Amino acid sequence: LADKGIQPMSRTLLPYIDSWYIADLFAPRSASLQHLAESLQQAGGLAENIVKCASIKEAVLAAQKLSPIPVLAWGSFLTVTQTLATLNHG
Repeated sequence: LADKGIQPMSRTLLPYIDSWYIADLFAPRSASLQHLAESLQQAGGLAENIVKCASIKEAVLAAQKLSPIPVLAWGSFLTVTQTLATLNHG
């Protein structure tokens, strides 16, 4: 969400994440795709490791193709809810 500390949390996870699949939640308080990408880069993420997706569903489906590599769904409850909906219904 746009009103949360994206950079500090991203810095914490940065050593453990190889690729970032990001998407706008399309909710009133959500951060835009551009804001997410910029925040990740400002936190130290490399642009080539950031994959911009049109939706959480698209991000989940793209990340699933990396199997059996573990995937972390991270963000607000809205992110997790949309991720679980995709995993449960495709």
